[in-house]
Formats: sequence, structure tokens, C-alpha cells
Amino acid sequence: YIPYFDEEVSDNRYVLDPLRDLPDRNNGWVKRACEELNIPHLVTNHHLPENEWRKALAECSFVVSACYEASTGGLSLVEGTYLGKPCLLSNSPWHGGVDYSGDRAWYFQYNDFEDFKRQILWMWDNTPKLDLKECQSWVKENYSVDRMINNMEKRFEKYAG
Repeated sequence: YIPYFDEEVSDNRYVLDPLRDLPDRNNGWVKRACEELNIPHLVTNHHLPENEWRKALAECSFVVSACYEASTGGLSLVEGTYLGKPCLLSNSPWHGGVDYSGDRAWYFQYNDFEDFKRQILWMWDNTPKLDLKECQSWVKENYSVDRMINNMEKRFEKYAG
């Protein structure tokens, strides 16, 4: 289950890095790339009050998870998808966001900072416009409490028998 929320959505033209500061080989890439490209960005490091965090996610142009290794890639990717926000992720085999987002996200070569910069710039210049209702349906179908309960019931039935 991933908690999602409704918020008024807009594009205030900035890139959002929602992750906390992690001991990861790609740590700092979003800030560095955006500064080199002169693209507005926000790195939250989990330091915003919840109401400000929700507003920041709802108003960004797209969400980025640049980590080389992350169990989920940041559940903010799914929360952002629910709000119709495109997501750019590392294609590292150790980045769990790939499992959560699949073909719904855009990717960069995890060990190539120049490719990362190219992908940031491409998404900035060509920010994908997603269908909000379709995004919300997909998140509810795959990550709602009801879906989690249903999956748990199936596992219990399989192993209890």
C-alpha cells in the first residue's frame, strides 16, 4: 500500500528531487545537473512539513530519483504518478523504482552523469503530459489498501491450505 493524496495540480516549472540525503554514489546528481543546466529545482531532503511537501509534489514539472541503489526509488514516485507527474529514474538494477513504475517512467543510464543531464534537459524541454485520471486509476488499481488486502488474502489462502 502506498498512501496517495489529492491536491490541486499545476506545473510551476521546477524539477523535484523528493529523496532524503542518502549515502549513494549518485547522491547530489539532481542538484548538480540542474545547476549546470540552469533548471529550477527543489531538493526536499524530507525537511518540509506535510502540507508544503504535498504542494511541492503537486506543483513540480516532474519527479527525479537518481539513486544507484534504492529499495523503492522513493515512494514519492508513485505519489507523483497519482498526481499525473512524469518520473525520471535511474535504470540501475538496484533501483526498486523500476519495479514500481515499470514502463510508466522515463530512465537514464545509472552510471552516466552526462546521460542523466541529457535526460533531465529532454524532460525539461519536452515535459510529458500525462492523463491525470488514468494515472490515478493505475495507482489505485496497483497500490491501494484494497489491492494490498486482496494480495494478502490470496497469499494466506495459498499457504494456509
